[in-house]
Amino acid sequence: MAPQEPLTVTVSRDCGVQQLDTAIKGQIWATDEAGSQAFQWVPTEWAPPSGTYGGTIVLEVRLSSSGDSLTATYKGRSVLYRPVADDEVRFCE
Repeated sequence: MAPQEPLTVTVSRDCGVQQLDTAIKGQIWATDEAGSQAFQWVPTEWAPPSGTYGGTIVLEVRLSSSGDSLTATYKGRSVLYRPVADDEVRFCE
């Protein structure tokens, strides 16, 4: 994945999107956005339709030119992510 080139990635909302459930460039990525530590966090704009739960969404992802962050966008709402160390990876239960 080249910096700034868009890539589409399908992710699940079942456990929230504080941490993307798909490895990108061999890394798991997480956000530190305000409120994102809440259980099953999903930005309002990325939430499933009312009365439904979870499901998948297709994000447009762009790696920063430095490679140390990426921006994921869906429905015009972007979230900044950083790579996480192996001991930080959270598994959905």
